[in-house]
Amino acid sequence: MKVVIRCLFTAICVASVTPAIAQDDALKKALSGKSLLASNAQLKLARNGKLSGAVGKDLKVAVEGAWTVRDGKFCRTLALPAHLVGTECQKAVLNADGTVTIDGVRGPVIYQIK
Repeated sequence: MKVVIRCLFTAICVASVTPAIAQDDALKKALSGKSLLASNAQLKLARNGKLSGAVGKDLKVAVEGAWTVRDGKFCRTLALPAHLVGTECQKAVLNADGTVTIDGVRGPVIYQIK
Protein backbone atom coordinates (compact mmCIF):
# COMPACT_ATOMS: atom_id res chain seq x y z
CA MET A 1 0.00 0.00 0.00
CA LYS A 2 1.37 3.38 -0.96
CA VAL A 3 1.12 6.08 1.69
CA VAL A 4 1.30 9.71 0.69
CA ILE A 5 2.56 12.17 3.28
CA ARG A 6 1.78 15.81 2.85
CA CYS A 7 3.30 18.46 5.07
CA LEU A 8 2.04 21.98 5.49
CA PHE A 9 4.52 24.59 6.66
CA THR A 10 6.76 21.68 7.81
CA ALA A 11 4.89 21.48 11.12
CA ILE A 12 1.72 19.58 10.26
CA CYS A 13 1.97 16.36 8.29
CA VAL A 14 -0.98 14.29 7.11
CA ALA A 15 -0.64 10.71 5.88
CA SER A 16 -3.26 9.40 3.51
CA VAL A 17 -3.66 6.36 1.33
CA THR A 18 -4.25 7.21 -2.29
CA PRO A 19 -7.80 5.88 -2.99
CA ALA A 20 -6.93 4.22 -6.32
CA ILE A 21 -3.99 2.40 -4.74
CA ALA A 22 -6.09 1.26 -1.79
CA GLN A 23 -8.71 -0.03 -4.26
CA ASP A 24 -6.03 -1.91 -6.22
CA ASP A 25 -4.71 -3.47 -3.02
CA ALA A 26 -8.20 -4.63 -2.00
CA LEU A 27 -8.88 -6.15 -5.42
CA LYS A 28 -5.50 -7.89 -5.55
CA LYS A 29 -5.96 -9.27 -2.04
CA ALA A 30 -9.45 -10.57 -2.90
CA LEU A 31 -8.23 -12.36 -6.06
CA SER A 32 -4.74 -13.56 -5.10
CA GLY A 33 -4.50 -17.32 -4.68
CA LYS A 34 -8.14 -17.78 -5.70
CA SER A 35 -10.07 -19.22 -8.62
CA LEU A 36 -12.49 -17.23 -10.76
CA LEU A 37 -15.42 -19.29 -11.97
CA ALA A 38 -18.01 -18.44 -14.63
CA SER A 39 -20.03 -20.51 -17.06
CA ASN A 40 -17.31 -20.27 -19.71
CA ALA A 41 -14.17 -19.80 -17.60
CA GLN A 42 -12.22 -21.37 -14.76
CA LEU A 43 -9.14 -19.34 -13.93
CA LYS A 44 -6.57 -19.88 -11.18
CA LEU A 45 -4.87 -16.66 -10.04
CA ALA A 46 -1.73 -17.69 -8.16
CA ARG A 47 -0.24 -15.45 -5.47
CA ASN A 48 2.98 -15.21 -7.51
CA GLY A 49 1.12 -13.60 -10.43
CA LYS A 50 0.74 -16.68 -12.61
CA LEU A 51 -2.58 -17.35 -14.33
CA SER A 52 -3.82 -20.70 -15.61
CA GLY A 53 -7.08 -22.38 -16.41
CA ALA A 54 -9.57 -23.05 -19.16
CA VAL A 55 -12.10 -21.00 -21.10
CA GLY A 56 -14.66 -21.40 -23.85
CA LYS A 57 -17.52 -23.77 -24.47
CA ASP A 58 -17.01 -26.90 -22.37
CA LEU A 59 -13.84 -25.26 -20.97
CA LYS A 60 -11.68 -26.90 -23.65
CA VAL A 61 -9.30 -24.00 -24.33
CA ALA A 62 -6.30 -23.90 -21.97
CA VAL A 63 -4.99 -20.50 -20.88
CA GLU A 64 -1.62 -19.65 -19.37
CA GLY A 65 -0.02 -16.37 -18.48
CA ALA A 66 0.24 -13.78 -15.74
CA TRP A 67 -2.09 -11.41 -13.93
CA THR A 68 -1.96 -8.26 -11.83
CA VAL A 69 -4.17 -5.35 -10.78
CA ARG A 70 -3.40 -1.87 -12.07
CA ASP A 71 -5.45 1.33 -11.82
CA GLY A 72 -8.60 -0.50 -10.75
CA LYS A 73 -8.30 -2.96 -13.61
CA PHE A 74 -7.64 -6.67 -13.82
CA CYS A 75 -4.68 -7.01 -16.17
CA ARG A 76 -3.81 -10.31 -17.78
CA THR A 77 -0.97 -11.18 -20.10
CA LEU A 78 -1.64 -14.45 -21.86
CA ALA A 79 0.91 -16.73 -23.53
CA LEU A 80 -1.75 -19.31 -24.50
CA PRO A 81 -3.99 -19.74 -26.46
CA ALA A 82 -2.56 -18.13 -29.58
CA HIS A 83 -5.67 -16.10 -30.41
CA LEU A 84 -5.65 -14.43 -26.97
CA VAL A 85 -1.89 -13.78 -26.64
CA GLY A 86 -1.06 -10.35 -25.29
CA THR A 87 -1.93 -8.00 -22.46
CA GLU A 88 -5.36 -6.63 -21.75
CA CYS A 89 -6.50 -4.60 -18.75
CA GLN A 90 -10.19 -4.81 -17.95
CA LYS A 91 -12.27 -2.81 -15.48
CA ALA A 92 -12.96 -4.94 -12.40
CA VAL A 93 -15.37 -4.34 -9.53
CA LEU A 94 -15.62 -6.37 -6.33
CA ASN A 95 -19.26 -7.02 -5.50
CA ALA A 96 -20.72 -7.29 -1.99
CA ASP A 97 -21.88 -10.87 -2.67
CA GLY A 98 -18.34 -12.26 -3.01
CA THR A 99 -18.15 -12.00 -6.79
CA VAL A 100 -16.13 -9.81 -9.13
CA THR A 101 -17.42 -8.25 -12.33
CA ILE A 102 -14.80 -7.95 -15.07
CA ASP A 103 -15.60 -6.04 -18.26
CA GLY A 104 -14.13 -8.20 -20.99
CA VAL A 105 -14.07 -7.90 -24.75
CA ARG A 106 -17.56 -9.39 -24.97
CA GLY A 107 -19.01 -7.32 -22.14
CA PRO A 108 -19.13 -7.75 -18.36
CA VAL A 109 -18.76 -11.21 -16.82
CA ILE A 110 -19.56 -11.96 -13.18
CA TYR A 111 -17.12 -14.44 -11.64
CA GLN A 112 -17.49 -16.38 -8.41
CA ILE A 113 -14.35 -16.05 -6.29
CA LYS A 114 -13.42 -19.41 -4.75
